[in-house]
Amino acid sequence: MSFPRYLLVMLLVAGPAAQAVEFDEKLKAPRAASSAELKQKLDGVAARVTGPNAVNPIDAVRDRALARERFDARWLLGALVDARAPLPELEAMGFKPRGDGSYTFSTRDNPEWRPLAENLLVLADPAVVTGLEGTFIARGFRPEDNAALKRYVGDHSLKRARDESQLALIISASKMAKKLQKLKRLDDNFMAAYFYQKGLALAEAEQQWAASLLDALEPRAQRILQSYFSEVASEGYIAPTSTADAYKYERELLLRPDFEQQAKTAFKEGRL
Repeated sequence: MSFPRYLLVMLLVAGPAAQAVEFDEKLKAPRAASSAELKQKLDGVAARVTGPNAVNPIDAVRDRALARERFDARWLLGALVDARAPLPELEAMGFKPRGDGSYTFSTRDNPEWRPLAENLLVLADPAVVTGLEGTFIARGFRPEDNAALKRYVGDHSLKRARDESQLALIISASKMAKKLQKLKRLDDNFMAAYFYQKGLALAEAEQQWAASLLDALEPRAQRILQSYFSEVASEGYIAPTSTADAYKYERELLLRPDFEQQAKTAFKEGRL
């Protein structure tokens, strides 16, 4: 079950308990009327993360309001990039245009778009944890810290948490889509809300997984992880996607008579 990349490119054991969220027909996808409005949203997130009153990176992992603010800003950015709208203000904020409608940015210079919560997601792979074990010990991890990290990753599947965030939402969205189709009211606004809510639920599941990972470690070990990831620099990338094609594909899936059964089977088999 794929969805268009409206977000900045980032990087069967039960995960942290998450409440199943169904599709909310009243929750619409946010829109930006202009690049100036987008810049205001992006500036607001940057100020929360890098300004004089910035939230501590570790505290930010647990800050759901900040995560929602960042998600919405990213969504607006992605929507305007998809629309190939002129975005002259972006360059001053570290987004470098490539001349084809896409942009790159440095995560070292713009840490607000690669927060600690997202960096921590690479630790969902046990092989990555094993590979970084020596690095973390050199930075001050004790054997019991590595053991706690491995135990959390082994007991909490990020893939499972992601899938659990989607199942109830997509099934309820399918039922709503079929109802609206009969009324001839299934439009692009519905599809935009569907993609927005899927992305939001996924982002919230990932944040909860990352926050619970930190909670499984002592504060000293949390600070070591934060220090390590603050030094990991990479280049982010965002490019336009075909919204119309994505809407058409997902609309056809939602309207399939066997959608619910197919979704449940995909979830059970770990391929949602």
